Amino acid sequence: MNKTKGISVMILCAIFIFSIILPAATIAKDKKPAPVLNLRDINGKQVSSKELLSNGPVIIWFWNSCCGIKQKQLESLKSIYNTYKGQGLEIIAISEDGVKKTAKTKQAVKVKKIPFIIVMDKSKNLLGQFQAFAVPSIYVITQDGKIHFTHSGYMPGDEKKLEAALAPLFKKEEKKEKDTEKKEG
Repeated sequence: MNKTKGISVMILCAIFIFSIILPAATIAKDKKPAPVLNLRDINGKQVSSKELLSNGPVIIWFWNSCCGIKQKQLESLKSIYNTYKGQGLEIIAISEDGVKKTAKTKQAVKVKKIPFIIVMDKSKNLLGQFQAFAVPSIYVITQDGKIHFTHSGYMPGDEKKLEAALAPLFKKEEKKEKDTEKKEG
C-alpha cells in the first residue's frame, strides 16, 4: 500500500511540475504596465528600462546557467535581436543564478557570445516583480511600458510565436515613419 501511495505522490508531483514547466505563450490582452527597471548590468553600467523603451520595444529574458542555456532559444533570440536592433529593440537577459554563480554567468555570456544587456537577479526580486513562474521566461514590453507578450519555458518553434508578437510592433513604427514622410513631402 505504501508503494502505491508513493507512486501516486510522484505522479501528482510530476503533473504539478509539468504544468509549471510546459511552455505557455500569450499575447497580453489587458496590457498591464511592466515593472520599471533601474539596475546595473554585470559590468556595473546603469540600465534603465524607461530609457531603453524610448528607442523601441524591450524583451526581458529570464534565464540561468545552472541547467545550461537552451542553445536553440539563445540562437533564436540572437537572430531576432539582429533583425530588430537597428529599429530600437533591446534585450535584457536577467540571470537567475545565485550570488555564488556570478563568475559562471559571466563565463557563459563570454563563451556563448551573448550580445544582450546582462543583469543578475541574485535575490530573485525581478522574477517576482514580473510574476514569472519558470525559467526561461520572456516578456515583450512595448514602448509605452506595457507587457505585450509573455512566454514561459522553451520548445523548438517558440521563436515563431515571439517573432509573430514582435513584428506588429515594428510595423507600427514603419507606418508612423511613412506617415511623417508623407506630411513633410
